[in-house]
Amino acid sequence: MLNLNNKTPANSFTRAFYIANTLEIFERIAWYGFFTVSSLYMSTSPSAGGLGFSDTERGILQGIIPFFVYVLPVITGAMGDRVGYRKMFLIAFALLTPSYLLLGQVDEFWPFFFVYMLVALGAAIFKPLVVGTVARSASDDNRGRAFGIFYMMVNVGGFLGPVIAGYVRAISWEHVFWLSSIAIGINLLIALFLLEDDSPERVQTQESHRRGDVSSTQASQLADPQQTVDSTSGISNNDPNGSTQSAASAALADAIEVLGNGRFALMLIPIILGLMIAGGGWMAWRHYGLFLLFWLGAQVIWDKAVQSAASVGQESPSLAEDASSALQVSSSRAQSSVFKAPWYQQKLRVGNAPFLVYLLVLSLFWAVYNQIFLTFPLYIQDFVNTSDAVAIIQAFSDGFAQFIAPVDEPRLAEALKTLLIIQSEPAEVFRALVQYQVRVPETELVSGLASLSSGGISADALANEWASEFRQVSPEYIIAFDFLSIVLFQYFISRWGENRSPFGMLILGTGMIGVAFVIGGVSHMVAFGGVLTIASVIVFAFGEMLASPKSQEYVAATSLPEKAALFQGYYFVSIAIGYLLAGIMSGWAYGEIAIKANQPFVMWALFAGLAVVAMFALALFNRYLAPRMGAKQIQSETTYD
Repeated sequence: MLNLNNKTPANSFTRAFYIANTLEIFERIAWYGFFTVSSLYMSTSPSAGGLGFSDTERGILQGIIPFFVYVLPVITGAMGDRVGYRKMFLIAFALLTPSYLLLGQVDEFWPFFFVYMLVALGAAIFKPLVVGTVARSASDDNRGRAFGIFYMMVNVGGFLGPVIAGYVRAISWEHVFWLSSIAIGINLLIALFLLEDDSPERVQTQESHRRGDVSSTQASQLADPQQTVDSTSGISNNDPNGSTQSAASAALADAIEVLGNGRFALMLIPIILGLMIAGGGWMAWRHYGLFLLFWLGAQVIWDKAVQSAASVGQESPSLAEDASSALQVSSSRAQSSVFKAPWYQQKLRVGNAPFLVYLLVLSLFWAVYNQIFLTFPLYIQDFVNTSDAVAIIQAFSDGFAQFIAPVDEPRLAEALKTLLIIQSEPAEVFRALVQYQVRVPETELVSGLASLSSGGISADALANEWASEFRQVSPEYIIAFDFLSIVLFQYFISRWGENRSPFGMLILGTGMIGVAFVIGGVSHMVAFGGVLTIASVIVFAFGEMLASPKSQEYVAATSLPEKAALFQGYYFVSIAIGYLLAGIMSGWAYGEIAIKANQPFVMWALFAGLAVVAMFALALFNRYLAPRMGAKQIQSETTYD
């Protein structure tokens, strides 16, 4: 059985570390097996096997669902710290296995949304636990290497998922969901048979046996029976004031403590929900702006009311007292009353402010970063001619070329018959056919449809001809170069940057991501578009290798060991906000700029400009706030660099 709490010397890792990496590989196969093709699946017409959602619907789904995947770990991570990782792992896998399978059985927006939310919940339980296991298994001497290896394993799964999904979706979209479900089922077996019960009470008992304190513990329990109940309960914890909390309540209290207080958390929730509603097109953006003004103004009024109530409840100082002394007494009493008062009688308070600013800056980074998964696959399908890449591969292996550029000829033939009946315009036919992974030049398109209409060629023969001459590389295989590059080079990049400044690496990596978007943004303008898109993805991968592990390692280094999963959970909040912004931006930018205005390069220039903004924000944070990030709660930060 596996103990999740072992520590390790600099030159080795515990079994917990390797099991965590194995779980991560299969979970990433499941997630990226679907997520990498999710833009295509949601946007593709039902006749081509997809859902036929609009760009706005697709964008808001890809914003909201990952948002919850990455924000819920604030709670699930804290619960893992309190009730044990193994229990939470089992819950996650038991939920994910059927949910992935069910996801492929629904085809309307709201049923798809709710089933996808079940996937989000299971993934949110898993994420902080596996990262927390890596953090527990590493020491200060090998933390950078540990997270570098872990990130490499993330991308092993990230590479295998799209590659396998690309193969099975050429057979049927339903097979993609079976792939994800089977991968999670393997994890469920690993958790059942290899993970040891690591609940706090079991760990405490093991420590007592190890120290030879069993007899003294039993004696104290006989003297105080209530202590036996408290120490063996896996679902309750005593606070300093003697009250009892459930694990969920205590986890929520821990999570809110990092934010500040309940008032601050309450202020954020409607702001984020309003952003989701406006981003989904269910509310006008001007109405959202008015709501923000009203809501923030209400917080100011609320604070004034709390302050007035606290002042009325205090005794007036004697006229003989010194004014400054009276002010100090009043301030201390007010502070004491605020912290003891219910949350609605407290003034709005920010907790670890530098840490929260760091997460906000990272959110912009993730909003830019995630366009590679949300927008780039659609851009490749709709705008980029990848026949040059197909031709290069065909020169070595025609079979492999058909593997990476599969065309479902029977379905394509049926689509041609339908398009002929409705007599669509050539531009509409072209846009429809790219969903079947053929990119037919306009002259060939017009002549082919004319021959089909006159009976000079059958739909099956025309589909076979176009599949042979105009097939395109599946976008997921091009995206897979990101994961493959990281698998091959992440370890060396991590060793090179192990003792370098996290923010220097973050800034450099963010800049490279912006450059990659510019390169990719011109690939539809050149004859070698396929090769150029692959090159842009590789440049993106090196930017990711520089930035992403350092951002995560920084949080691990500045959190207390017993709060590792909680702070990793908050790290995921930055990804959550980034995904929400990325989904909204992707739906709007792709629909309005790339499709309607037919200016895809302008869209990618916009994303690259946001990467530059993120670079400057990181530089300013490093200069002014990073030295104070670990104040009080995080003591080790001052010596991290």
